Amino acid sequence: MNARAVDRGLAPGSLRYAAVAHSPAGVWVGAGSELAERRSLALHGLPVRGAFETVWRSRAGAGAGTSVERVIAARYPEAPPQLLPSQARLDAEQAAAQLAPQLLPAQREGIEATLVYLLILDRPVLAWELDVPLSHGDANGGAPASRPRAWVSAATGRVLAVEDQVFFINEAEVYTINPVDTPAPELVTLENLDPEPEPWEEGMTLPEGNFLTGNRLRVFNCIDEEPGVFAPWRQDEECFPTQQVQADAEGDFFVPVPDVTLSEDNLDAQDLYAELSMYYHAEKFFGELEARGVEGFPCEVSNMVANFHWLTPAPDYPELSFGPYNNAYYSGNCDIASGPTMLFGQGAAVDFAFDGDVVYHELGHGIVHLLTPEGLRSYHTRADGVLRDARALNESIADYHSMMITDLAELGDYVGFYWPEFDRAWIRSAENDNVCPRDMAGQEHNDSAPFTAALWEARQALGGDKLDAVVLGALPLLPGDATLEQASAALLEIADAGVAAGTWSAGERDELEAILDGRGVVDCPRVVETDILDELEDPPFLYLRNKSDGVSPFWPGPVQYRHVVPEGSDNLLIDFELSAKGNSAGQPVNTDLDTTVVIKRSSVSEDAPVSFTYTLTSLGSQDGEGSDVDEVTWVQGDWDEMYETTRLGERRRQILIRGLEVGEVVHVAFVNPERDIAVVRELFLGSIDSDILDEGSPNADADDPSVEDGASCACAAGGEDGKPGALALGLLVLVGLGTAPGVSGRRRRRRSPR
Repeated sequence: MNARAVDRGLAPGSLRYAAVAHSPAGVWVGAGSELAERRSLALHGLPVRGAFETVWRSRAGAGAGTSVERVIAARYPEAPPQLLPSQARLDAEQAAAQLAPQLLPAQREGIEATLVYLLILDRPVLAWELDVPLSHGDANGGAPASRPRAWVSAATGRVLAVEDQVFFINEAEVYTINPVDTPAPELVTLENLDPEPEPWEEGMTLPEGNFLTGNRLRVFNCIDEEPGVFAPWRQDEECFPTQQVQADAEGDFFVPVPDVTLSEDNLDAQDLYAELSMYYHAEKFFGELEARGVEGFPCEVSNMVANFHWLTPAPDYPELSFGPYNNAYYSGNCDIASGPTMLFGQGAAVDFAFDGDVVYHELGHGIVHLLTPEGLRSYHTRADGVLRDARALNESIADYHSMMITDLAELGDYVGFYWPEFDRAWIRSAENDNVCPRDMAGQEHNDSAPFTAALWEARQALGGDKLDAVVLGALPLLPGDATLEQASAALLEIADAGVAAGTWSAGERDELEAILDGRGVVDCPRVVETDILDELEDPPFLYLRNKSDGVSPFWPGPVQYRHVVPEGSDNLLIDFELSAKGNSAGQPVNTDLDTTVVIKRSSVSEDAPVSFTYTLTSLGSQDGEGSDVDEVTWVQGDWDEMYETTRLGERRRQILIRGLEVGEVVHVAFVNPERDIAVVRELFLGSIDSDILDEGSPNADADDPSVEDGASCACAAGGEDGKPGALALGLLVLVGLGTAPGVSGRRRRRRSPR
């Protein structure tokens, strides 16, 4: 390690291993001769977030008692830090105060702070890592569930980054998968029940009876009236988490099994079956993973709650006597005092704990947490954009865990089938047509689809006995901001080791690569040709990363678009709806947003995507001190022009670019200068016949007023008053019809209701 430190300009002895974790015994490479060992790193005695080293250790060919190792994946600090730990200018309390305005009131107490180095663009920045208590949101949907982890500069108090750790899914009779796939309840044996469970709080006395507490999980129901004992995480207006299902005199756990064809059985917010179902499916999951060599979980004892709801009815659901929670999530929280590890909501039409594949999916997030060096949560910055791939991979691999157990392509088909708001009979399906980059949007559930489809296709072709170990074995190789390409390379790395060990054939390895390549995930430049957007069932959408104190002037979007100006046109029209990100409660969202578009023109520079660059720099601080510390990501690029939007209504935005040449190639990239995640919907990119525009172009009275000297410019397609705005609205109507002559580009088509 000293040699690696010195090569990077670090002081000898300053970079050390902080902790070592081995992949579980069954997740071995090849024939079992190699074992993955994940190592976290420390610099000057502090943890380095974002840095890791994964090695394969092997005894093959070595003498007795010796081992051979090789580094298979790693990320190290590439420069010395500007501040040593003793030079921190803020203490933990001051750092928490800087973050407080971004938190709900209930989250501002109990924040845990750790001084760390945070890797930003591979450079270590001294920061306070703040772990914020879990919040379930509120009954009115004003805030979603969240458990943020934030990093605040120890020099300036600037909030450098925020990541949410929440991922949004004896004998008894149960539905062995869910009420749709296995509609007849079966008699099963509940495994690993603890006959003498420990109290979850010091000094408390557990109620008499045998409840659903096992050696590795504790499950709760959630009821409307305060019981004698309930979990300590409860907040005001929430149901009371308590254990309700207990064994009868014979030691069995029989409860009424719901008839899901009856709406009242789906809407019982205190039914006992949800609690039982959750325990059964969780234990089934652990047993399946143990059979594949994965023993353990991030929490020694996981706390799971079913039937979560609010006691106060929600404005969006006045017909219900409670406030529903239309989701399920994995939080990674192990401390029962601060919240459950997993939560399954009682929704407005369905009970999320009834669906076994939703339980498997949420537990799958825990396996990702267990086997990767630092989880999969972070954005990835690269020349063609800012990618949400890591969280997409997290969702994809969690889905794979469900497929691994059910051998079904559909996830959540009970929830999808019985929830009227869904236009399909499942939450997600691995049998989809999504490819990269055409279908990428910067939203993790959407962006997971191509990789999930590839995994499903490969599992069907090669068999789970081959692929399951490869998927699990690839996880220790992935950094926290892994891309689809890196994940594909990791799978192939494990498959190559299998070929070398004789457990895979070269043909099987090549078939895996061909399947991954068919979905575009082996090599996926994030540039989409506008002429293929007609292949989409629905118009494109984008999630644009929000600006923060840690970036200037904006973050680029997740994909770019390449458009060729057709014969008879001199323009590019970009039309879309814009709002902030919402959540499953459907509460009103902020629409007072604007985004910016940068373009690169082949007639001005070259036929190539906008190339963004990221530089760590100092831009001053809130208190005027610490401006000598490089901690802000400065985003630049080689775009030719920059355009602001015209507002046509509360959500509708439009940009019209004229003066283009026939055959000219224009690359379009969205960037987000707003503090909210900006969601672009109903996106149209196309050209209009010049003759249609000649009667009144927004720029008709000037030669080319949109272009300024320099590398970029700020332009607008017209105002909301007068002729330019009227023209823009007319173009909107043409585009909306989708059949107007002289319109070249993506036509809108909406999916028919189910």
